[in-house]
Amino acid sequence: MLRFASFFILVLFPFLAWTQTKVFKEVEIIGLQKISKEDIKPILSPYAGKNFDEGMQQELLQKLKDISHFKEVHMKLTLDQTLKIFVVERLAFAWTNFQKKYFVDEEGDLFEWFGQTQPSNLPEIQGPWKTKSELFESSSFFRQAAELSKASAVVSHAKLARVYLDETLGWSCLFEGQLIIFYVGHDKFTNKFSKLDKIWGSLMSQKDKIFRVDLNFHDRIVVELKPTISSS
Repeated sequence: MLRFASFFILVLFPFLAWTQTKVFKEVEIIGLQKISKEDIKPILSPYAGKNFDEGMQQELLQKLKDISHFKEVHMKLTLDQTLKIFVVERLAFAWTNFQKKYFVDEEGDLFEWFGQTQPSNLPEIQGPWKTKSELFESSSFFRQAAELSKASAVVSHAKLARVYLDETLGWSCLFEGQLIIFYVGHDKFTNKFSKLDKIWGSLMSQKDKIFRVDLNFHDRIVVELKPTISSS
């Protein structure tokens, strides 16, 4: 019986030593796309070299989950003292500005960009929201804007610059380098932009004369010209 107890103690003490001195020596972050590891270092550094017990692990995990740029975060400390962090980033297709800049993913969720390098070539979304709560309750509109943005890619040699939502008239948009307003309504964006693509070259040859283009009619495209100023 005493021999068995001694064996048990010899096995138990190394196990206790591992559980009581959890320290990570390496960090591996899996899933980063737009965010760099350097951006996350300031969050990780206070925990390096310290006893990384369960409480500290949960504290760090919560800090990472509080980054709205991350859609998912999971964490694991391995036996070789490597801290593995698994993340899923939100991928921005556009941005909006209400008191401060927010980015929008294709699911209609808003998030603040984490890190130094923000994208500068995304279209802007404008809408009728008057309060922050209205803005964050507009995910259905942002999902619709994502559909519009994706559909606009069929227009050759054109890049979406700005979209605006009027709850009655629907969506209107501007393309980069153009001042023509395009009305696209609430739905069937792919069909509408496909029709626009067919006449894009003709429109651009007269772009200085055109004020706006209405794509909401199923059988035609309505082009409104700028008013002419007659010389007296």
